[in-house]
Amino acid sequence: MPHPTEIGPEHLTTYRQELAAPLFAKIQARESCAVIGAASMGKSRLLQFILRPHVRAHYLGEAEPTTLLVWVDCNRMASFSAWGLHELLLTGLLEASIEHPVAREQRANLTQLRREAIVERNKLLAQRNVELALQIFCQELNLQVCFILDEFDEAYRTLSPRTLASLRALRDRHKYQVNYVLLLRHHPQHLRPPGDCEGFYELFSRSLLGVHPYSAADTRQIIEQIMARRGQQLDRLSETIIQQLLVTSGGHPGFLGALLDILIADGKLPTGSTSAQSKLEEECRKLWEGLRREERETLHHIAQGVETAFRQRESLVLKGIIHEEMPGRVRFFSPLFANYAAQQAPAVEQGLRIDLQTGAVWVDGRVMEALTSREFDLLACLAAEPGKLCESEAILTHLYPNGDHHTVDSGYVAALVRRVRAKIERDPSNPQYLLNVRGRGYRLVLEAE
Repeated sequence: MPHPTEIGPEHLTTYRQELAAPLFAKIQARESCAVIGAASMGKSRLLQFILRPHVRAHYLGEAEPTTLLVWVDCNRMASFSAWGLHELLLTGLLEASIEHPVAREQRANLTQLRREAIVERNKLLAQRNVELALQIFCQELNLQVCFILDEFDEAYRTLSPRTLASLRALRDRHKYQVNYVLLLRHHPQHLRPPGDCEGFYELFSRSLLGVHPYSAADTRQIIEQIMARRGQQLDRLSETIIQQLLVTSGGHPGFLGALLDILIADGKLPTGSTSAQSKLEEECRKLWEGLRREERETLHHIAQGVETAFRQRESLVLKGIIHEEMPGRVRFFSPLFANYAAQQAPAVEQGLRIDLQTGAVWVDGRVMEALTSREFDLLACLAAEPGKLCESEAILTHLYPNGDHHTVDSGYVAALVRRVRAKIERDPSNPQYLLNVRGRGYRLVLEAE
């Protein structure tokens, strides 16, 4: 992985130490773990940091020369398949070997193994070539190999149990020389049932680390870096302003950047609601939509002062979205996000509610799965006159106002309705809100029938 030069002061080795220290402790102990962080919480910057040579040396000490950190960016996976995973592992091993003084000598062998996997596209061959590569690193070179599986959510969700079992088998074959660090947005148990891949899951199920907002010390350094990137002098900011930035942003990287941009442009921090500030609104939206539906519902209840169980709050505490100051006493990491969360759910708890501004849909107080633009347009069309029949032709005209609806298949509306029902109805086969009038069209009701 490239190590980009920082603009402004480079991160000290104490950067993210509350997370880096236990993470490197796991790596040094040759244990696997999962690092879980919400959207825009700085996982990529953390990864860039821990892969820097001087950071590895600082935390690993004498073990650094014999430890190979292999960055595996799952966004580069050619397909979410056994072949795609093992080909990417080979690619990661080849790239990591370039910087390592011992492993570099094996680059020709690794190149050949990877080339075979790419040309043949055979899952068994790719798996065997990974095994051969690890035989070189672990047995011949006596290195510890730590695979850092970045952006692993979709891969973990969709790869077959047998493919994940092959990762466990690699670790078992080289028990004290191969381990994994998973970088995820969600707790693994919320991505798929643990029993689907029990052997792999148990490697890290008791070793979960959360990516929280920045500490106060790190936030100060990030402020200095952002000001340098914007061509601004840090002494433009008084200590009072810096304290306000610390509290208002809560240490969230995206919030901090947006607040500083507003401060540079307007000469003062915003005092109104976040909806008046588009950049802050966008950062709140990205964070909000990156959370699971149950997490959003819990946050709304907390913002409204509704009592919640720890089981509901647990994943939010892990991600640093909320803090448990004492049993039952909860606060948001940022007042900006607390305000945003309070506005994202309906005032009433029963029935269907559609927010035309944010595109959010609630049923009985629960935020529904995000709809596509076409799916939301269908609901918006029917919600214009709740309870009234709307014929399929009129719906198509609304969806395609430029007259393009004549080219759309006649079953399009019915298919669209089925997709929407799957997201908003508790039982799509027995709809309560999006109803059809046989042979004529559809109507939307806001109270369950």
